[in-house]
Amino acid sequence: MGLIIRRLQDASQGSPQQFGEEVQRIVFGRDPDRCDVVFPPDATSVGREHFGLERDLGRYRMVLREDHLVLVDGETAENGGFLPREC
Repeated sequence: MGLIIRRLQDASQGSPQQFGEEVQRIVFGRDPDRCDVVFPPDATSVGREHFGLERDLGRYRMVLREDHLVLVDGETAENGGFLPREC
């Protein structure tokens, strides 16, 4: 199963982004040249390459930078932890 990213706080970004099972890494951040899910340039609380998800045996593992906060459903994400199936 692939992954669907819905941006709840920034509805101006348009439709949800869907990534198929063949996508092994998804990078989130402000840099449109290096990121798959791109935030606006003025969203300075988001790093240029803020965090990533890597596919591992059908699930997505969090790849975090220690200097960037990432929350999943309001809870601090753990580097190397799996993304919940629904969040």
